[in-house]
Amino acid sequence: SGEVARGRTTNMPGQREATFSSGVAGTYLVQVYNYLEGTAVNYTLTR
Repeated sequence: SGEVARGRTTNMPGQREATFSSGVAGTYLVQVYNYLEGTAVNYTLTR
């Protein structure tokens, strides 16, 4: 569908969140980018 969820700030320093909702069942591609080379990135997907 071409929809994009962009990260936004939270009350936790260094933490971002993004929300995506769709009424269409199917398979979705989630891409997480780390622009800080050498820095670990952790992420969680929930349904």
